[in-house]
Amino acid sequence: MSAATQRLASIEAIRDITANRQAAKLRFPTTNRRVLCDIFTASAIVAVYDAVNADNKAKFARMVAASPAQFARAAQFCLKHVERQTRQIHKE
Repeated sequence: MSAATQRLASIEAIRDITANRQAAKLRFPTTNRRVLCDIFTASAIVAVYDAVNADNKAKFARMVAASPAQFARAAQFCLKHVERQTRQIHKE
């Protein structure tokens, strides 16, 4: 991927992934590592971020941008809860 698709990990960068409908590499300055974030994961993260209250939004944004390991934990949490919500909708 080109340097244009490598952005600092942040909620804004993840929103851009969903808006552009294109995966991108997120860069973590603390570890100097990059993580590829796909559209499905990005949309799950944005959905959960938009659903939490203001206090938790700040905590969640810090977690997503902290490190690749923290990003993976946040992504796993978001995917689990989006899947659970989807199952509940289909049951009704």
